[in-house]
Formats: sequence, structure tokens, C-alpha cells
Amino acid sequence: MKLTARRNYLLAHAHVDASALSSSIAHLNTTATFSPLQPLQDTDVARELAGYLRHAHEQNLILTIEEGRRQTQEQLYRTLEERSRRDWEAKKKRVFDELGGRVGGDNKAMAELKKSFHSKPSVAPSLTLQMQSRMMIYDRVMTSLNAARLRGTSYPIVHALARAAYEVATDPRSAQMSQNFHVLAKITGEPPALPPTEHASAHILNAPTLERKYACVYLGNQETREAAALRRQITNGARQALEEQYWDVLERTIQSRPNEAQLGGDPSIANKVRAFLFVRYYKNGEWEERIELVAGQPLWARLFFLIRTGHYQ
Repeated sequence: MKLTARRNYLLAHAHVDASALSSSIAHLNTTATFSPLQPLQDTDVARELAGYLRHAHEQNLILTIEEGRRQTQEQLYRTLEERSRRDWEAKKKRVFDELGGRVGGDNKAMAELKKSFHSKPSVAPSLTLQMQSRMMIYDRVMTSLNAARLRGTSYPIVHALARAAYEVATDPRSAQMSQNFHVLAKITGEPPALPPTEHASAHILNAPTLERKYACVYLGNQETREAAALRRQITNGARQALEEQYWDVLERTIQSRPNEAQLGGDPSIANKVRAFLFVRYYKNGEWEERIELVAGQPLWARLFFLIRTGHYQ
């Protein structure tokens, strides 16, 4: 009793009515604690069901779209892979055609080469004499390049490949490879040949370094002066190469039809351009209609071909 009286005294001092709390707890009804404040109607159940069905429908749509996207992506990758394989086969065939492996009546080198990809590794394709000779020309270039690397010297690989391509060229299409190397040589500024070194360390001082000469600038910051200079070099080199190629076309055209060219004894650049215009645009004693004449002369055409061939200074 003393303990209860002391407890009631302390609770009363804290403004807690112990008797009232005991009475409230004794009369507490917990049966309606979790019941809804308002009774549920049939419309509420229908609304919840409709929301669930709508959510399930949206999820099905999302899954369907995702599955369609995945299938489309896989089909795209398969198509790209198949196209890459076909392109590789076509390019491989063109390369061997350039080396002399024409598939024809008496030449079965290409067919045997294709067969070798699916046969035992010990079976090697037979090479024709023409293909063998072409491959040996490129082989000599690669041998010289490797020898120069072993010596620690530079090697004009672009010019060497251009000479090799010109040597094996048998038709205009294969001759174009030599012209491509010529353009590349102009762009890179590679010298046609390097001076021979007298002793092992002479190349360090006398010979230019060609290997990876532009790598740092090309792969570095493109906003620097060096990068801008490299872009100008690429542009100027490509332009000069194309100008030289067209000048070669002009000279070969004049040489192929000397009677129509009427070059005479003046081998100057301006006279060669005039002779080229005679061959191309002067027919039956008169100029073609598209050629504009100034005082009876194709002045604008001359200026165009002088600029086209790089003779504008």
C-alpha cells in the first residue's frame, strides 16, 4: 500500500491521473481499431480493380516494347555482321585479283585459295607465276623496310610502295593504286629517297625521322598551331598531288593525238594547255558551243586548266 501510495503521489506530482488512466484502459474496446472509418462501397472495389488492371496492362505494354526493341537490335547486329562478312569477302577477292589471281578458265588460284580456308592448314594454295611475281615485288619492299628498322634508319615506304604498285600495274584500275600512294606521299611530305649513312650513328644526324612523325600532333590537341599546320599540310599536299595527276593526264592526251594538238616547237606550259584544248574542244574547224571565246580564243578555258594543273603563279 505504501508503494502504491508513493507511486500515485509521484504520478500526481507529474500531473498524471493514474486512476483515470486505469479506468480508460479497462474500458478500451480494440475490436474496431482496424475497421474503416467509413464502410466500403462496391464502387471503391471496382475502382481499385480497375487501377490494378490498368497497371498490369501498362506493364505488359512496356515489356512488349522492350522485347521488340531487343529483337530489333539483335536483328540489326546480325545484319551488320553479315554485311561486314560479305564486304570482307569482296575486298579479299579484289586484293587477290590485284595480285594476279583472276578466276578464269586456266587460272584456279582464287578457287583453290578459298578452298584452303576450309581445308587442313598444311594444304597451301597454288600460286600462278603472275601472282608470284607480283607478290615478290611487294615482298622486296617489306624486306627493305624491315632491314631499315633493324638498322635504326628511316625508310621511304610510301614511295617504295608507289613504285611497286606502278611496276605491277596492268590496267587503269590497278594503276590507280600507284596514284593513291603518290597522293599519300605528297600529303606526308615523304622524300623519294634518303641519303645513305656512312656509319651506324650517322642516321641520327643526317637522315630525317619518318616513322610516327605526325603521331603526336595528329592524336593530340587539335586546337594547337601544330595541328592547324598539319591540316594545312594535308590540304596542300592533296591539292598538289591532284594537280600533278591532271597535268599528267594533259600531257598524255597531247602525246596520244599530236596531229590534233598542233603543239609545234613551243613546249611551254601555256602552249601545252592550248594544245590540250585543241584536242578536247576543237572539232571540225570550230570550238564547241560550251567554250566561251574572247577575241576568238578560249581564254577562260585556258585559265581554268592552268589553275587546275597548279600553274597559277
